[in-house]
Amino acid sequence: MRPVLIGALMVSLAGCACQQQLPHSSFSKAEKTVAKKEIRSHRRKSIRHAHAAKIRASSSDSSEAAIKKAKAKVAAKMELPASVEFVDMKRAARKTSTGDSIDTVCGHVRGKNKAGGETGERPFLYLVHEDEAYVGVYILTSPYRDLCN
Repeated sequence: MRPVLIGALMVSLAGCACQQQLPHSSFSKAEKTVAKKEIRSHRRKSIRHAHAAKIRASSSDSSEAAIKKAKAKVAAKMELPASVEFVDMKRAARKTSTGDSIDTVCGHVRGKNKAGGETGERPFLYLVHEDEAYVGVYILTSPYRDLCN
C-alpha cells in the first residue's frame, strides 16, 4: 500500500511541475516594459524601507551612544576641543537628495580659538553610520550639505 501512495504522490507532483507558462508573445513590449519598471520601483522602495527601519532600530537602541560619538568627533574638529559647547543637537533619519535615508546628528557648536577668542556658533553635521563630522564651512563642501536645513 505504501509504494502505491508514494507512486500516486510522485505522479501528482510531476504534473504540477510540468504546467505550462503563458507564452511570452501574449504580452506586448510596452506591457513588459511597464511591468519591469514597476518591479524595479518596488525593489527600490523595499530597500529604502528596510534601510529606514534599520536606522530607526539603531537610533532607538543607541541614541545616547551616537550623540556621545558625535560630540567627540565634532569637538576634535575644533581648535580647542576642551572649550566646545553644544548649542543644540538633533538626531534624525533624513533624506538625501537621491531619496535615501541617512542617520544624522545636526546642530550648532561654540568654541574658542587658540588665542582664547570666541569662534561663534558654527553648524555641524555628524553622519552616524559613516562616523564622519563636518563643522562650519566644511559642511558646505560636503555632499550632505542640504541635510540639516
